[in-house]
Amino acid sequence: MIEEIEEIEVMAAPAAPTGIYTCVDSYNSVTVCWNAVSGATGYQVWAATSASGTYQCIANTRSTSTLAKNLYCGTTYNFKVRAYTVSGGKTTYGAYGSVVTGRPVLKPAMGVSATPSSYTSVTVGWNAVAGAEGYQIWRATSLGGPYVLLGSTTKTSRVSSSLDCGTTYYYKVRPYLRVNGKLVYGPYSTVVNAKPSLDALTGTTAVKASYNSVNITWNAVEGAEGYQIWRSASSSGSYALLGSTTKTNRLSTSLDCGTTYYYKVRPYLRVNGKLVYGSYGAVVSAKPTLNAVTGISASRAGYNSVNVSWSSVDGAEGYQIWRSTSADGSYVLLGSTTKTSRVSTSLDCGTTYYYKVRPYLRANGKLVYGSYSSVVSARPTLGAVSGAAAAKASFNSVNVTWNAVAGAEGYQIWRSTSANGSYVLLGSTTKTNRLSTSLTYGTTYYYKVRPYLRVNGKLIYGEYSNVVSARPCFDPVTGLKTFGATTGSIKVSFNPVAGATYYQVYMSGVSSTGPWTLAGEFTDTTVRIRNLASGSDYWFVVRPFTVVNGTRIYGNYSSNIYGKTVNEEHLAIWNALVGWLGNEYGAAGLMGNLYAESTLRSDNLENYYEYQFDMTDTEYTEAVDEGDYDDFVDDCAGYGLAQWTYWTRKKALKDFADDWGTSIGDLDMQLAFLEQEISNNYPGVLSALRGATSIMQASNKVLFDYENPANQDEDVQERRAGYGQTMYDTFHNYSED
Repeated sequence: MIEEIEEIEVMAAPAAPTGIYTCVDSYNSVTVCWNAVSGATGYQVWAATSASGTYQCIANTRSTSTLAKNLYCGTTYNFKVRAYTVSGGKTTYGAYGSVVTGRPVLKPAMGVSATPSSYTSVTVGWNAVAGAEGYQIWRATSLGGPYVLLGSTTKTSRVSSSLDCGTTYYYKVRPYLRVNGKLVYGPYSTVVNAKPSLDALTGTTAVKASYNSVNITWNAVEGAEGYQIWRSASSSGSYALLGSTTKTNRLSTSLDCGTTYYYKVRPYLRVNGKLVYGSYGAVVSAKPTLNAVTGISASRAGYNSVNVSWSSVDGAEGYQIWRSTSADGSYVLLGSTTKTSRVSTSLDCGTTYYYKVRPYLRANGKLVYGSYSSVVSARPTLGAVSGAAAAKASFNSVNVTWNAVAGAEGYQIWRSTSANGSYVLLGSTTKTNRLSTSLTYGTTYYYKVRPYLRVNGKLIYGEYSNVVSARPCFDPVTGLKTFGATTGSIKVSFNPVAGATYYQVYMSGVSSTGPWTLAGEFTDTTVRIRNLASGSDYWFVVRPFTVVNGTRIYGNYSSNIYGKTVNEEHLAIWNALVGWLGNEYGAAGLMGNLYAESTLRSDNLENYYEYQFDMTDTEYTEAVDEGDYDDFVDDCAGYGLAQWTYWTRKKALKDFADDWGTSIGDLDMQLAFLEQEISNNYPGVLSALRGATSIMQASNKVLFDYENPANQDEDVQERRAGYGQTMYDTFHNYSED
């Protein structure tokens, strides 16, 4: 039996791929490409690290290219490709194409640049290279080298420092990667170059410093040792070296005022004994000019003049003064001056004038002007009235006065009854005073005065004076005096006051400053004030008044005047002494001595013994009268009117008082004892007192021969006689009327 034989279709093998090539995509991958094989289902890609080495299939793809990844950078790989077909579950492989190689490498650094970063350094920068672990930077001083390794960095820039300013340096960069412990380098970048240099000068300015100088300033340049300043008379003209400086400013002097000057500045640095210059700064310009006039002011100088003044301008030879009658009007040249003020005269009073001033300087025979000042103005006016005063002229008039105002033809006087009230024109005058009459007594009147002048047929007024005021009132009371005192009254007299119809008299029995009590109201100017205490001090003041429409209008109080009522006991002593002596001079002389001894008090204990005995006058007298004190005769204490002291005289006084049956201090008893003692024991004194022709004569007789004190000096004599004179003046021709 013949078996049936299965028919098997045998597929033809695909052709070997052609056009195989490689492309390096990155530092660790290679792309393998080939042409398509007709009828092929897919392709296998095999790789080995040597042509005869062991190949490994790295890709199975239907595409005509594949990416071989995760390769070692810098290693050469061999690649071969074969096609295959699949039919009936069976794969048929074709022959390998030719072997090609591919080597993954770092790409060169791109975007490399070199820029000066200072006058001694250059910054080299580049873009990052994929896969690179670092970069080498190489430097040379010429394009063709030799290059020296500057260093390595993991960054994408490097500062090349400590360079010579002005020298060109060349740089190239290559990346690197460490593979199996070995550095693998990428290719060098393109060469770039840069020259470290001084920065261009910035911030240059030129400003006028004065009328003949310009100040040039600029910003400091790092590393610069100095700066050259160049000057020209035109922006594109020939520049001349003005000089060098290590500062950042320079004053350009001795310039022509009004000429524009141009300046440029460049920095420099010395390198290896040679000057290296930076770029010029921008050209700047300035024109030295006279400063504008400042501090200008205009003020009234008089009723027809204005004073214009200003501050001096440095370098100015003179000033022009221009005037107008409106701020924006046409100005006319008033004149020139080398001073800093000018009086503008012959002006119309009341018109406002405007002024501006400009300085000038003569340069190269030509006048160069500074800017005008600001405009100022002033108006010549009559001065305000000064020295205004108002004073009472009488009880119904006020006199207003003031100082004359230069240029005034006359003055208006205005009056009101309140400071801020409505004023009425009192009248005009060419004088400097005016009497305001027919006023109401006691009312305050207010006045103000203004001057006037006629200009072009029109009255021009000056400012009002200060407001002054006065009140018509009574004159002060004068001629005040007291006289005709009695034991209970004093006469007061004074001069009459114009306009007064009544007078109030006030009195005080305390002091010259009061308190005051109204003693009465009188129409007469001589009045007697009664019901006063005997021997007391009084002070008096007087004020006048009148009644207007039922209202009392008072004048001021007068100054005070002193008066004293007669002491009744003193009057009794005077009458007693005159009665038995028959001579007022003798009585006054004796009475003055008694006043010096005891102030005419019959119970007076000598002051020294008041302290010694610790008793008052009254206590001593009562103790003697009541027998509680039995040493009256022998205690040597002066007592009574004559201050009897010696024991025989005191004993006689005590016996006399006992005979009278009165107190030892009784006045009548002591006057009787005094008469007896002088009559019996001092006949010479008695004779002298009865025949005395002067108070001094009588007083000294008593002083020397009766009282006989230890001190009998001339001043004691005059004082005691003075007391006597007071007694004489008080009681001579005394009357209770």
